Amino acid sequence: MNLSPAYEDFEARFAAGENQVVYTRLVADLDTPVSLMMKLTDAQRDSFVLESVTGGEVRGRYSIVGMKPDLIWQ
Repeated sequence: MNLSPAYEDFEARFAAGENQVVYTRLVADLDTPVSLMMKLTDAQRDSFVLESVTGGEVRGRYSIVGMKPDLIWQ
């Protein structure tokens, strides 16, 4: 799995106290965003999924699965 940013870049930004997102891209034709969230997070507390869709589009959509946030706004 190819993660971004590279470890060295992540390490330098982490040492500088910068917030960042670690991500990868994958094609998931046989899964839904919710099924992937359940597999990746194993029902961890404070996990979430964000989806982009407007007007019922079927192409060009993306989903973001998050887990173990550093900060939670309430």
